[in-house]
Amino acid sequence: MKYRKINDVRCAYPFLYDEDSRSDFEVLSDQITVEIALVIAQVKAEEVFSEILRDLEIFREKTMDLNGSIRGRIGISTGDLEYAIRRYDHYNAMTKAYIGGFLLPSGSLAALGAHRVRGMFKALVRVMKGVEDEGFEVPERLFDYANVLSNLFFVMASGINHLEGHPPIPYETKNY
Repeated sequence: MKYRKINDVRCAYPFLYDEDSRSDFEVLSDQITVEIALVIAQVKAEEVFSEILRDLEIFREKTMDLNGSIRGRIGISTGDLEYAIRRYDHYNAMTKAYIGGFLLPSGSLAALGAHRVRGMFKALVRVMKGVEDEGFEVPERLFDYANVLSNLFFVMASGINHLEGHPPIPYETKNY
C-alpha cells in the first residue's frame, strides 16, 4: 500500500506502513495509554483511590512520553524511572501482607484493567526487544521503565482490590 501523508484523512498515523517494529512500539504504547485512562475512569469517583488516581494520571502521561522515545528524543528521564520504582516500593509495601506467590487476576473492573496494563507493558518490552534486534538503539532506561511499570501495575491492581475488599485468589502453579 502506498504511504499516505498525515493530513490525508485516510492516514491514521504516518508511520503505519514502515517495515520495522518502531511503529508497533508506538501503537502499543498508545494503546496502553488508553487502557490506563480506562482504569482512571473506573476509580475517579472514589475518594479512597485519590493516591492511586494521582499515580495513574502521572503514568498515563509518562506512557505518552515513552511512546516517542525510540523514534524521537527519549522522554523518560532517570528521575522518571526512580519515581516509578519508589511508587512500586510504596504499593508493594502496602500489599505485601496479603500477596504471596502467584495470584489469579481477579476483582473489580479497575483492578482487572490494571492487570491488563501490566500484561501490555510486558508485551511492550518484547516489542522493544524486537526493535533492538532490528538494529535500532533502545536505551536501557526504556526497558527498565516498562518492566517497572509492569510490576507497578501488578501491585497497584492488588492495592485496588484490597481497597475494595476483594481478597486475592492464590494460584498454585504446576509449572515451577
